[in-house]
Parts: sequence; C-alpha cells; structure tokens
Amino acid sequence: MKKVLLLSAISMMLTGCGGSSDSANTGGGTTPITPADIVSGAIDAVNSDGTIVVNGNTYPVGNVALNGTELAEDVLAKNMTVTLRSTSARSAAVNVQLEPTMTGTITAINGNSFEINGVTLSFAGLSGVEVGDWVLVSSLPTANAGYKVLSVVKLDVEVEYPSLATYFELEGRIASVNANDNSLVLGSNIHVDYSGAHSVPSPLQPGQWIEVEGRYEVDRFVATEIELDGYDDDNDDLNSEIEGIVTSVEDADTGLPSFSLNYRGSFATDSATCYRQDDANHCDASLKSQLNLGAEVEVISTLKAGRRVATLVEFEDLDSGWQGREFECEGMPSNVVVDVDTNTATFAMSDCEDANEHPLPIERVYTDAMTRFDGIDIDYLAGSHVEVEGVLIGEQYIAREIELDD
Repeated sequence: MKKVLLLSAISMMLTGCGGSSDSANTGGGTTPITPADIVSGAIDAVNSDGTIVVNGNTYPVGNVALNGTELAEDVLAKNMTVTLRSTSARSAAVNVQLEPTMTGTITAINGNSFEINGVTLSFAGLSGVEVGDWVLVSSLPTANAGYKVLSVVKLDVEVEYPSLATYFELEGRIASVNANDNSLVLGSNIHVDYSGAHSVPSPLQPGQWIEVEGRYEVDRFVATEIELDGYDDDNDDLNSEIEGIVTSVEDADTGLPSFSLNYRGSFATDSATCYRQDDANHCDASLKSQLNLGAEVEVISTLKAGRRVATLVEFEDLDSGWQGREFECEGMPSNVVVDVDTNTATFAMSDCEDANEHPLPIERVYTDAMTRFDGIDIDYLAGSHVEVEGVLIGEQYIAREIELDD
C-alpha cells in the first residue's frame, strides 16, 4: 500500500474546509501560512453530520479506504491516524486514507495488554475486542522506538471486509539490518525476515521508517512486501500538514534549528517559521525554545531548495518520557566501522556530554538514514575533527548531525 503523506496528484481545497490560512506575525514581519495540500494526523472527533475533525480542523468525508478496500464511514473513530486528500479539484470533501501502525488479529489479551503480529502492546482504553478479532492499531512512537497506542478499532473481516482478513502489516523504525540473512529489527525488538519478500527497497538502512506486509510465524514477522514510508522519501512542491512528536532536534542553540518528526522525516526552519501555541491566532518567536525532544506538534511545511521547511510549528503538548536523551560529542572518531551494505557507520568518541552538559560515557555512536553530514563524508570520519549532535533511541546513541569542525 503506497502511503501518500506528501504527494498527491490533486491539490486539496483546504481553505474552504477549515485549513489554516491566517497571516502571522513572526516578530520579523507578516507571513501568510499557506493551507496544506496533504493533512496527516489523528482524528479528534467523528461528527454525526458526516464530518471529522483532524488537527483541529473540520472536513466533510468523501470516502474511506484502507489498502485499496473501500470502507463505510462508520469505521471512523476518535484517535485513528489518517491522511486526507480531496476527492476532486472542485470539491471540499476529502478522501480519508486510514494509516494504522499495525493491522492484524489479536492473539492474546491480558488486562490492558494485547498481542498482535507477535508484538505486545498496552492500551488503557482497550475494550470491545476479543482474542481473534481483526483490528487496526494507531500509535505514536516512543523514546525507545516502541509504540504509544492511540486507538484500537475492530473491523468485521468475516462478513463486511473479507479482503482484509489476511492483510497484516507493521510500521516502525529500522533499528538494525543484517543483509547477509535478509533480516532486520523493527522498533525495539520486532524481528522481520524479508528473504522471501517480492518488493524490498534498496538499500535498507537503520533509521528508515518502513511499512511491512506479511504474516507472523513463531518468533518473527515474515515479510511479503516492504515499503519506505518517510515524509521526505519523495519531494514535490506541495505543502504538508503533519501531526506528531518531535524525535530529534539539531542546532537548538541557533536561530534556525532543524528537527525530525515521528522518526519519519526531517524539517528545517527559517526566519519566517511561525511558532505558536495550540490554536493561537498569532506567532510568538519566544516559543522556539519549546522545540524540544518529545514535543507534540502540528507542522505545516513546504519544499524550499530541496528541503522540507516548516512554515508553522504549533505546540500541543509535551511527552516528558523523551527528556534527557540528547547528547553532543566533539573530537576525532576512532574505531570507525562502515557498513557498506547499509551505508551507515559506528564509531567511538571520547568527549561527550548529555543535555545538561554532564560528561557522558558513550561506547559507540551510530549513524542512520536520517543522519545529516555537514562538510564531511561518511568515508572520512576517521582522522577528522567533528562535532556530533544526537539522540538516544532505545539503547543506541544515534547521530543526527555530524559537522566537520574546521
């Protein structure tokens, strides 16, 4: 299933259905916030008049679909993650594409915990489902690359939607790849065998967010198809609106920080970026200090000079479980090992500190698909004096930016 988060053949007419379009004072002038072409987030409310609320805006529903299967509107529920697109260039109604983190059959339930596709999850709102039910699970990522469940919704795949009965999928961040045996680890400990998959991106790299279709067998998920699902895998000159959690921040001490969202894509900022509190009608440059790891935000972005640049960062909440996981290092990398199959590297650094500037002993620093290199190439890490900014994901110290210190 191709997920369309940034690209669409049809530009949405969001101004007519509640998209943000106000002008904002950034402290350096007045900047219009262009309505988004693509909207992605969790459903805030499902209304009886055939509309839904996503990211605080109300949209009339045109149709609902999952993996090419048309669904009735009554499957929509609060906290389901969705992507919205217009049904035509002349209509404000939207196609609602369901974007679950997982789909499959519940194989065990124990209180608030349940198992699906071999993964044990916890959800305080778990109700109305039983072992054997086919469900859609929507979630946000956690600091250890796990899943914070937002909703669990049951579908009748025996009578109403039989085409989905064998549709099992997982999404997550690749933690490691073993190209020798065609396997990878997804999230914190989900083992995936892709040796028999008929569609696999190349190269697969740690740090990529992927969607895996297949089936669970004993102690692993056997993939039939793997697809990249990052926000910036493809670029087009469209505006996107995405809701999620900040999973890294680089150059936070400068006037132009950059950040990643949901482990899926990175965003730059510029002097026109508007920062505001949830649903406020004006920008406040002082809120830039709230662009921290774990911040739950809504981001509207556009493509500028080949990079996604945030035109709006709206702060909603803060997940404190992410705090204290940033680090910085300075010096010459040693014991550099480059994996040619994944084009990633690991290396040792002797001078590192945590977010509070306390010395931090780090045995290995890892690069991944989202590491940005500034003035240096991965092949020249050894013998170069560099500055490293990164974040602890699970038990790995992942470099988010490596800059040549000259």
